[in-house]
Amino acid sequence: MNGCRRAAIRWAGRRDFGRPGKSIGLEERGHHPAARAVAACRGGNPMLAFDLYRHWETDLRPFTVNALRRMTPEQLAWKPPGWHSSAFELAEHMALCEWVWIYRNALKVVPWEARWESGRFPDLDSLLQYWDEIHRVTVQWLKDTPISQLGRKLPMPYPDMPWATMDWVIYHVMEHEIHHRGQIFMLMRMQGIDPPEI
Repeated sequence: MNGCRRAAIRWAGRRDFGRPGKSIGLEERGHHPAARAVAACRGGNPMLAFDLYRHWETDLRPFTVNALRRMTPEQLAWKPPGWHSSAFELAEHMALCEWVWIYRNALKVVPWEARWESGRFPDLDSLLQYWDEIHRVTVQWLKDTPISQLGRKLPMPYPDMPWATMDWVIYHVMEHEIHHRGQIFMLMRMQGIDPPEI
């Protein structure tokens, strides 16, 4: 068994969409990312992290941006009484998460001491432009990294968390976006705006 197939099987056994440690029939479930990894290995081309996480680029992020663009500046700034964040603040928070965990911590594009300047974006376009610049770096990282490296430990600047795997960092940032996008959808519905259909 070659290294690429072993990495795909380890990934599938660890993740298996909520059932850690359970094995799956890689050949029988060709739609599963790990099965695609095995197929790619058979062709002699190592599968890249982007092949496993491409839906972030093709589905998740476009839906997030689409939702934000459906709102006026007033709707983006609105928040119900007692609620902690507006849709705009949630969008900035999601961009911050990708900046902190990938751009700063994992890739060190900026030093660990760098801090996010909250409130520096005057409008949605400027926020989305900067977030896209950050995300281009993330996507290139995924395209440059074989799946065999997903378990690699990356140093982190936290005493209580001195390292994290690449796989964990990517999954954490994606999960974070999904969570807060749901909150944005809620704020949209509370204002009578239909969020994008998923």
